[in-house]
Amino acid sequence: MKKIAIALIICAIVISKGFAEESKPLVNISGVGYFDWKKDIQKSDGTESENTFELNRVYLNFTKQFDEIWSMRVTTDIGQVESESTKPYQEDAATTSEVKSKTNNYTVYLKFTYIQAAQQYEHLSYTLQFGMVGTPLLSYIDGQSDYRWIQQNYFDNSKDLLQTTVDYSADAGVRADVSLFKVVTITGAITNGEGFKHVSETDDGKAYYGMLTVNPFEHFSLIAFNRYCITNDNDRSDNYTNDTAFGAFYTQDVVKAGVVYALPVEEVSGQKTNYRLVDSYLHIDLSYVWTVPLLLAARVGYGKNTDNDNTIKIYSGGVGYRFSKDIRTIVYYQHKKDDTKSKADEVMYVKCGISF
Repeated sequence: MKKIAIALIICAIVISKGFAEESKPLVNISGVGYFDWKKDIQKSDGTESENTFELNRVYLNFTKQFDEIWSMRVTTDIGQVESESTKPYQEDAATTSEVKSKTNNYTVYLKFTYIQAAQQYEHLSYTLQFGMVGTPLLSYIDGQSDYRWIQQNYFDNSKDLLQTTVDYSADAGVRADVSLFKVVTITGAITNGEGFKHVSETDDGKAYYGMLTVNPFEHFSLIAFNRYCITNDNDRSDNYTNDTAFGAFYTQDVVKAGVVYALPVEEVSGQKTNYRLVDSYLHIDLSYVWTVPLLLAARVGYGKNTDNDNTIKIYSGGVGYRFSKDIRTIVYYQHKKDDTKSKADEVMYVKCGISF
């Protein structure tokens, strides 16, 4: 069986190479990689500080345009999965103690895997996607900010501010976008509601998305968004999450800025919890207007549980350098303060983003 598989792979490579030489490539391949050095300055829980280099993420994109309407995309997400254990540490000849040890393994997910139909007319355009699709709000924030190589947005990483998940960056389902006069875009989606890391859902409930985007003038946009997800289909009225959000964005080559305010609600077996979430960013790229290609970035996240008044704030910022169109790096500081803890978490990073 192994010999047959190897033979098939070799045949596929030879055949695809022959086609590629005759015409354009059958599949376009691209990717991005995020690499970090991380140093804990202070940890609020008093645990051992980290000083580590890490491969944060690698995304490989495979796209195929079948004709003027139909295309397909497959994106792999290669990242770390951490597990914690203990190991013996020999303090001296007579003393052995136990210390915590983290084991990092790499795993591969299919983040985006969808077939797409798209057409553009004079005053109208539409896109239909079916498969593992990007969710509307998270993909829009990352597209406008160009900040993903530095960190996740706080709707993708809401656990840092709310200690609960409000959305996923991708999920299995169907999505439709309709744009009118390049001013108004209406987006709708229905997904499993459990994210791209779950191959099959554990409950019959679905997530329903709706988003309205308005571009009143060049570089500026406003959004209104809602996500309603049933988390237990057997008891729909008492088990759900609902997230309503509003945002404003300014996006051009040099300056990208935005703010999103959300009112997430989570109800589990009749017990409701209300939250507030704010994500704001500023991303400046001086390479477009200055011979010294400096980068400036800052992000502020705010999360509050309005039922117990617990608040978490995260302030981040840094200065970077753009070596080329595809290689960027930044020295980045992050300060996180949880009202329930006496100390803040402080971390210093050196981050690098590479496109290929």
